[in-house]
Amino acid sequence: MAQLYSHFEQRELGATNTWRNNSTKSVYKVYLKRWVIPKWSDHLLSDIGTNEVELWLRGIPVARSTCAKIRNVMSVLFNHACRYEFFDRNPIKLVRQSASADRRKLC
Repeated sequence: MAQLYSHFEQRELGATNTWRNNSTKSVYKVYLKRWVIPKWSDHLLSDIGTNEVELWLRGIPVARSTCAKIRNVMSVLFNHACRYEFFDRNPIKLVRQSASADRRKLC
């Protein structure tokens, strides 16, 4: 996962890539560096499954909308892996996560 993030950062989040605007790149970097990479960097892509990600997201003490954003950024990362043929599927697509709920509830 750490190698995938490095590749994603170079290709998608660099200054020369104009496909995404700078604010989107900044947000992706924050969510990846704050939540995704510390948890999953030592895992192989094949070891990251839907159920593990769901359980992890439910254990994070943040708002459900934040969990949904983390899930979405992880999905973008796995889509990048598929696009560059590093991996053949995106297990994050099946992660159940909703941002709509009572604001006082956590993931």
